[in-house]
Amino acid sequence: MNGKSKTIEAMYSPVACATLVNEGFQNVVEASRISLNFAAKQNAFLLSAFKKALKDTPLASLPGFDLATQAVDDTLAIQKNQLDLALEQSTAVIEAIKESGTDPEKAKTDFSNVLQSALDRSAAAQNSVIEFATKQANAVCDALKQQPGIAGTEAEKAAETAQRAYESAVKAHKEILEIATGRAKPAND
Repeated sequence: MNGKSKTIEAMYSPVACATLVNEGFQNVVEASRISLNFAAKQNAFLLSAFKKALKDTPLASLPGFDLATQAVDDTLAIQKNQLDLALEQSTAVIEAIKESGTDPEKAKTDFSNVLQSALDRSAAAQNSVIEFATKQANAVCDALKQQPGIAGTEAEKAAETAQRAYESAVKAHKEILEIATGRAKPAND
């Protein structure tokens, strides 16, 4: 069935409409996973750069880098699990709509309410994880910059660069969440 046929069928069938929306949501989940994978690679790259920059200093042997790597990896894994949960909820909604019978208005209303609620819960949970990770990343960068002998060095510059890079990745991920939950701001704002 081509795209036009799917659209026409979706106009007359709540189940077809819900299935079409779920396909779009699957694409959003995949885009979010790509963003999270990018964040993991960026984290590994930045921590490796820190280790190299500090290799001839006493800071190189501190466990903070390994702890930071693990904290970010764990946070990303949590976010991926939440994405899976949201997708499962979306699929469950479609199944509920299929079972709603022949009342298309009821199915449409129920689907809309349940899906938005599930997306909002998932986005809120992801945002809280993102906020936690941001605080942790900032704390690590700030602690590193305050270590003796770091001020004015390449290590301080690397910490600042890492902090900005992480903040950019977080901003992009939040924008994806806003799009996924339908709360994106119009382009002209």
